[in-house]
Amino acid sequence: MASFSGFRRREARAINSGDLRWRDTGPTDADYIAARGLSGDKLGSLLERLKWAHDHTVYGRCVFLLGERFYERRKRNVLKALCHTAVREWLADNCRKCGGRGIVTNKHGVINECTKCNGTGLHQHTEFERAHMANLAAGSWKKHESDYEIVLECLRGAVSSHRVGAMKAFGVMEEAAEVV
Repeated sequence: MASFSGFRRREARAINSGDLRWRDTGPTDADYIAARGLSGDKLGSLLERLKWAHDHTVYGRCVFLLGERFYERRKRNVLKALCHTAVREWLADNCRKCGGRGIVTNKHGVINECTKCNGTGLHQHTEFERAHMANLAAGSWKKHESDYEIVLECLRGAVSSHRVGAMKAFGVMEEAAEVV
């Protein structure tokens, strides 16, 4: 059975592959593409395609579907700029100091935990950065912050749902249960 990270790497490779031939010797790129299609979460699938296959033609659709998710949850519309900001933040989530590795090497060659991200490898966006990405005045960010958190929650939920659905469709059940 494939591991979760192995599944994601193989899925990303399959998205970029032109070889969709079927073989009976083992899983092919076509099998991974089919599992993506059976995941059941269109937004999550498009977000993964945007991030890992660098298919920027789906960006607008991702923003639109994210706005719809917010509407389903809150029964009101969200600023489109917040959806754009959430997608951009999710796409560029690596820490800038360590490049997403969580560790840095000092000038003496000693490996240390990254102090900027505390070893997580993820960039911690500030209110100012988020307001700037959304083209909002820094002082007005507070009134949009709760909506933004819901938009981020919708985005992360869609990605998680897609990953679990694709892994279940492919037959990687025990790892899918651990992810949730």
